[in-house]
Amino acid sequence: MLAAAGTMSLARSREHAQQTGASTTVASIIKDAQSRSVTAMDGKAWGVRCQNDTVIMFAYTATQPELTPESYVLPNGVNCTIGAGDVRFEKLTGLPDGADSITLFTGVGTVSRVEVTSSGAISEE
Repeated sequence: MLAAAGTMSLARSREHAQQTGASTTVASIIKDAQSRSVTAMDGKAWGVRCQNDTVIMFAYTATQPELTPESYVLPNGVNCTIGAGDVRFEKLTGLPDGADSITLFTGVGTVSRVEVTSSGAISEE
């Protein structure tokens, strides 16, 4: 019985570590999109979108709304949402189209948030 409780506790600890590590991964993806916008990688601006358990980084131009999508699947059981739908960064300046919050959550509740300020600062909460 104690072994089963210990195994469940270890499994929950591992799951929690994966879930909280997801915010670091999401923050890194957002920073990568911002960096790609600053350098105008491929001559384009870049953005990020969440779709359930997947974070999608994409390039875009004024005439082509979404090019070169790259998908990153979050750990099992973790989903994400972005308040405004997308976080888009301006080419060369890397400034976002506005402040936004990316929420990571499980069926139990919110795990963490990644905040993007209107000045372009990105932080985990």
